[in-house]
Amino acid sequence: MQLEIELSSVFKVPLQVNIAVCSLSLEAFSEQERLLCSSIPTQQQKDNWLLGRTALKRLLASKNQALPDTSRLIFPNRELSLSHKSNMAIAVRRIDNQPDGIGVDVEEIHHFKPEWAQFFLTPFERNLLREKPPNKQSEILCAYWSVKEAVYKADLGNKAFDLIDYEINDFLSGIGIVTNLRSKRQFHYYCRNLQTQELADSKINTGILSFAIPLKNGESAAY
Repeated sequence: MQLEIELSSVFKVPLQVNIAVCSLSLEAFSEQERLLCSSIPTQQQKDNWLLGRTALKRLLASKNQALPDTSRLIFPNRELSLSHKSNMAIAVRRIDNQPDGIGVDVEEIHHFKPEWAQFFLTPFERNLLREKPPNKQSEILCAYWSVKEAVYKADLGNKAFDLIDYEINDFLSGIGIVTNLRSKRQFHYYCRNLQTQELADSKINTGILSFAIPLKNGESAAY
């Protein structure tokens, strides 16, 4: 897959990706997975869960073997991450020797109200946002949200933090560093628009795709 080559080139870490736009039949899921699904309150949430698990199962499946049971997977995860939006789900897996976190997020580009910025952008980020043309700020906010969601998932200790605790250093050039202002841990991120072939058969017209991995102590980003 071209996306796998692209990501491995950016992060210098081997990654596997699976994109799903329709779910497997319920019979393809294990008894434990079906039990988990039955506990989800709304049909829309059930559909999203099944779509995400479809991407995960296909990602983890060994050639010529049965689809694996994903019911015991816990997130955040050292080697796996998952995101879904509308009828698209994407699962990503680190396959290096010492995985220490991975995050992915897919977002459909939609209107973000400027007042929402105070809830997930730092003062530094909000000041930079004000310098951008007003007609671009909503899309930039959507990209900010996507990057921070990916970083949050890549942070194995994320329960102690909120999105506003993470600061992007370079105002979304597409690739860069995010710092957790409280733990001081840093993350390498990559963000771009979804491409035409990735949108095929999905209900998303335009979207943003973000990935993140933690930087080890003393390590700098690969770009």
